[in-house]
Amino acid sequence: MAADGLAEQIQETLLSVFRKGTRHQVEKLATVGAFVALSGLSVAWGLSGKGPENILGADFGTELIKEINKSTYYLANNSRDDWTNLRVVINNSYLYKSEEQLSGKRQNLGPKDFKYFYYIPRVWGTQPTDVLADSPKSGPIAPSTLEPKTVNIRSDEGRIDINL
Repeated sequence: MAADGLAEQIQETLLSVFRKGTRHQVEKLATVGAFVALSGLSVAWGLSGKGPENILGADFGTELIKEINKSTYYLANNSRDDWTNLRVVINNSYLYKSEEQLSGKRQNLGPKDFKYFYYIPRVWGTQPTDVLADSPKSGPIAPSTLEPKTVNIRSDEGRIDINL
């Protein structure tokens, strides 16, 4: 019963908007029309925006220096904003930190710039669990043969994850 009464009330309200001869018909139609138009424009504007795929405007990659046959990395800030409190992580293991990178600046980085996250400075092989490792212990800095697969760039201005 209450549902029928509510349905009739909603139906009567909707019909009153379009009923001829009512005192406020023009205002009602203008309000509904403005609401529909603004809603449509808001949705169109929201969908037309630049996606969050590279909100920082960052570019990261590797370069081969042919003269010495050595690979280095580069990090470019292609945005209009300076980055502060910058953190770059390669393969979820090696970290580079910087307080600032200026807008439009490209920076060359080497393995010596990336520190190993999980480095514990102790003698290897003294614990029984050390013999369980399949690979040798990583040093405090990235090896020169490091091949980046994933790069995570974080700053106060945003973040981006890059799969190379």
